[in-house]
Amino acid sequence: MLHWGAALAVILSLAACATAPGVAPERAPAQFAPDRVRFELDGRIGVQHGDEGMSGLLRWLHAPATDEIWFSSPLGSSVAMLVRDEDGVELVTGRDPPRRAATAEELTRAALGWDLPLAGLEHWILGRPAPDPDPARIERDAGSGRLTRLVQDGWNIEFRRYLDTEWGALPALMYLEYGSLQIRLAVDRWELQP
Repeated sequence: MLHWGAALAVILSLAACATAPGVAPERAPAQFAPDRVRFELDGRIGVQHGDEGMSGLLRWLHAPATDEIWFSSPLGSSVAMLVRDEDGVELVTGRDPPRRAATAEELTRAALGWDLPLAGLEHWILGRPAPDPDPARIERDAGSGRLTRLVQDGWNIEFRRYLDTEWGALPALMYLEYGSLQIRLAVDRWELQP
């Protein structure tokens, strides 16, 4: 049952997430409608949940109604793919039959024992609060207006570094914390279609 989970554990330890170059503080945040944006990013992810730590590479293709997230080992070998569409979320690995659930949170909770907050993360990764009934508490850099800290849906998110892109400043290094779960995301490459 946990064969693919063990493989995913090999790809996902906070130590493998290095920082990406940042931008000057005066660079303004990117401006676009987050609910209609399409993006593609390449980066690294580290997850610490209790005593368990995992790290690896990720590639994320996002559109308003779909997501495809590939998880790879630190050496680039594909380990798992998470696909979201109008029918729910599916996790595909090379070892086990695909698993399906209504949400990414439900699927990762059942498979890994922790929640991947995809519904909020698709907005947070862009440096924006999610349009959620739970109002977000936000802190911004006084000079640039960029988000530095966001608290929403029980998650505490710190934006540690931004990348200077043709669309404005986009997050390059984020720390997300929810109880004993810590996720570190480092983005190396952004492609955006606002």
